[in-house]
Amino acid sequence: ILPQRTDLPVRPEFNPRLKTVSFTDLRFVTPSGQQITPAEAEMTMRIELSNTKVIEQRKQEALNERDSNLAEGDEISKHLKNFAAHRNDIFGDELGLPEETKKPVEKPTWDGHSNSIQRVAMEALGGMSVQQQIK
Repeated sequence: ILPQRTDLPVRPEFNPRLKTVSFTDLRFVTPSGQQITPAEAEMTMRIELSNTKVIEQRKQEALNERDSNLAEGDEISKHLKNFAAHRNDIFGDELGLPEETKKPVEKPTWDGHSNSIQRVAMEALGGMSVQQQIK
C-alpha cells in the first residue's frame, strides 16, 4: 500500500466523471462557420435575420439541396441493363436472369379437349407449317 500524501488539498465534493462546462467556454457556430460566444449570439442572430441577402441565399441553398443527381424514371433501368452487361456474376447471363432462376422450357401439353388439338400441335412444332414439316 502506498503512503498517503498529506500536502495535497482534498476536495470532498469532487467527482471526476462530472465535467463542468462554464458558460464562458460555450461556443455557438453560425451558419457561416464562425464561432461565437453566447453573449454575441443575440446580436449575430439579429443581424443575420435582418439581412435580406442572407435570407435569400439560404432559400436558394435549400432549393439547391432539394435537387439531386439521382437517376429518375427510365434512367435507372438503362443503367442497370448497362451494368448487367458487364457483371454476369451478379445479374446472371445476357437475359439478366441468374442461372438458378431460369425456368425450364415447358413442352406444350394437351389438355384432352378436342378444341385445343390444333393449338397444341402448332406449339409442339414450333410454329412450323405443314409444308415445312414435309421437307
